[in-house]
Amino acid sequence: MKSYIKYFLITILAFIAIIIINTSQNVYAQNDTLEDGIYIIKSSINENYIFDIYDVSDKSGANLELWKNNNGDNQKFSVKYLGDGYYKIIALHSDKCLDVEGNEKKPGTNVIQWKDNGQDNQQWIIKSVGDENYNIISKSSGLCLDIPYSEVKAGANVQVWVDNGGKNQMFKFQKIEENTNNEGNTNSEDNTDNDENVNNEENTNNQENTNNEEITNNEENIEKTIDDGVYTIKTS
Repeated sequence: MKSYIKYFLITILAFIAIIIINTSQNVYAQNDTLEDGIYIIKSSINENYIFDIYDVSDKSGANLELWKNNNGDNQKFSVKYLGDGYYKIIALHSDKCLDVEGNEKKPGTNVIQWKDNGQDNQQWIIKSVGDENYNIISKSSGLCLDIPYSEVKAGANVQVWVDNGGKNQMFKFQKIEENTNNEGNTNSEDNTDNDENVNNEENTNNQENTNNEEITNNEENIEKTIDDGVYTIKTS
């Protein structure tokens, strides 16, 4: 009898925990937090270390880690709002989504990249916690992205863990602005090419005119040549 009551209470508590998680997710997911764009995602403990797909791999299953910023595309992520407060976070170099490995829901589960499958373990709540810091929360489990033991260094792993309010679960999103100067440079190059073409045409025309003048002069000289015969040559 006692074991039955114990089992019943455990079941009730588990049910209550699920309701709390789902309710908290709904509160977090009311509105979008970030605008769509390309971002680097920094550790709030040390902003010199950012999200990085291991070894620039484009394969499904490649690990998410921290690394020093080297401006690689494997350190840039497209953040896309899906509605209802949820986002996809996509590695720019591989077009694969951040994914809770195996769709596991237990603390300590690893985070990888995987081809888009539309499942909840590839959807995230990005929750502002102040001072431009954000928690990144898995839709599938309610667990936060987490740097184990707050050990921020090159190669540090990224996992999911129960929200503990620690800075090792806080991240900053730095948007990468699109470079519009390239268009200006392109126009400048076009103008340069046009100038060169105009100059080349002018040079070609000048050469043609010069050649025509030379030919005309030669023809005039030929016309002025005296006929064959015997002549007396007088001094002036």
